[in-house]
Amino acid sequence: MALWTWTLSIFSCFCFALSKNEELKYFQSATELNHLSVDNDTGSIYLGAVNALYHLTENMEVLEFVETGPKKDNKKCTPPIDENQCKEAVMTDNYNKLLLLNKADNKIVVCGSLFKGICAIRDLTNITTVVHYVDSSGEKSFVASNDENVWTVGLITSLNNDRVLFVGKGNGPNDNGIIISTRQLYESDGKDIFEMYTDSAAVKSAYHSSSTQQFVAVFEYKNYVYFIFNQQEKQPVHNRTLIARLCKDDAHYYSYFEMDLGCKDEDGAYDHCHSAYVTAPGEELARSMSAMCMFSLRHINEKMEKNRNDCYTNQNTSMFYKLFAVENPCGLKGLNASKNFPCGSEHLPYLLGSRNGVIEKPVLQKEGMNLTAVTVAVENGHTVAFLGTSDGKILKVFLSSTASEYSSLTIELNKPIKKDLALDRTQENLYVMTTDKVEYPSCGKGSAQGQAVKHHRALTGLKLCLQCYQGIL
Repeated sequence: MALWTWTLSIFSCFCFALSKNEELKYFQSATELNHLSVDNDTGSIYLGAVNALYHLTENMEVLEFVETGPKKDNKKCTPPIDENQCKEAVMTDNYNKLLLLNKADNKIVVCGSLFKGICAIRDLTNITTVVHYVDSSGEKSFVASNDENVWTVGLITSLNNDRVLFVGKGNGPNDNGIIISTRQLYESDGKDIFEMYTDSAAVKSAYHSSSTQQFVAVFEYKNYVYFIFNQQEKQPVHNRTLIARLCKDDAHYYSYFEMDLGCKDEDGAYDHCHSAYVTAPGEELARSMSAMCMFSLRHINEKMEKNRNDCYTNQNTSMFYKLFAVENPCGLKGLNASKNFPCGSEHLPYLLGSRNGVIEKPVLQKEGMNLTAVTVAVENGHTVAFLGTSDGKILKVFLSSTASEYSSLTIELNKPIKKDLALDRTQENLYVMTTDKVEYPSCGKGSAQGQAVKHHRALTGLKLCLQCYQGIL
């Protein structure tokens, strides 16, 4: 099943804890909900929907509502829309593509599918207040995908004492071809907000038809930024799940390196990732869709460094490629090139990729359903994953050296759980986006993971959980 076929007309949020004293409440959106973010300081909930933004209390009461569409647009037209020049423009829905809290500046970044994926900055405490929005800057302001079926992921972080936005988006038929970029969230040196940090701070696809991407997640760890995405290659047809890494302060993307993540067993490969989560107590990735695999982030970094060294010393070169190029990029660059230039260099091959990645066997498999969402709770060094399913359930799973399902809860039968799962600021309640309603119980005392920590040893290092399945884009 294709990822985008799970986009339904109305989505909802659900909160639960392991309490028997539950009183159901609900909030319902008139349109499909796309994204959910929680402010862990105030408990406020922010929802990005088709044609709407919501600011809610932690009890799901509406504080503010903003209408963001529909508006006259056409995917092929360049904003601002002039009906005399864009006669194809029609009233078009605005899908929320990014909803990112910038707590350091007390702002929220909101990107929609209208007008080539232009973004706005709003006040975090009053989302009706627009701090920045310009629709006349041309291609430099096209941030998100304007295709409702193509996912966009984003990360706000600090770089040289300023705030920047890392963006990953698939290359839709009417997109600008930029699939990864670094955008500044400030004005300086003649550059506008949302303009690329430098002219070369991007990965741009040379061929719209050579492959398609669906970005699943972006996160940072130490000096690195990581992207996880699915890629369908068309000649020959082949699905890949990839993890890409670059140094956060690399303004030219010399450090960009991507490689495969494989989740395989005797039944085949689970080659299509659907959601991801990174958590502090360990160094593992978990990935599923009918299966969950766990990877050590430390091992992934070690594999990337070995691959870089192999390329720079001209070893095993058949596994390497340069993005959107035909020639083999590797060659003798010196025995210590990978150590001497940990973030790459102009004289070294860059925008590198390798098919020699990391492969693990599934630690959890499910039949008759797809795993569609994941988040992780940690208490006293113990780790529990909450997994959403395509048939409307939340599975509760112990994570140690293996994964063990110990409980499940039906949220809404046969209505897929969306990937934006989020624990509230108390870590007691889990907000879940489903298909039709917004329901949540009034949760009693005790953490959502409280019953899960007994008699299970902790994971170690940094963990990232991914969910994937067998299938095609």
